[in-house]
Amino acid sequence: MTKPLHLTLEVFDVHQLLDGLNARAEEWEMTAYYLDTGYMPDDRFGVLECSNAEEAEGTARHYRELVSSIERQIACQTN
Repeated sequence: MTKPLHLTLEVFDVHQLLDGLNARAEEWEMTAYYLDTGYMPDDRFGVLECSNAEEAEGTARHYRELVSSIERQIACQTN
C-alpha cells in the first residue's frame, strides 16, 4: 500500500507541474503511437524508452490520471 504525501505549493507552481506532467503524457502517447504505427506525426517528440506500445500507453495513462487527481484536488480547494 502506498502512503499519501501532502505538499504545500503555490498555485503557480502547481500549474507548472501540471504543464510538465501533461507534456510528459503527450510524449508517452506519441511513443505509443509510433510503436503501433512506425510513424511519428509530430517532430517535437522523440521515442521514449520502453518495451512496447502497451507499456507506453500505460505510462501515458498513469500521467493523465495523476493530472486528473491533482486537478480534482485543486477544484476542491478553490470552490
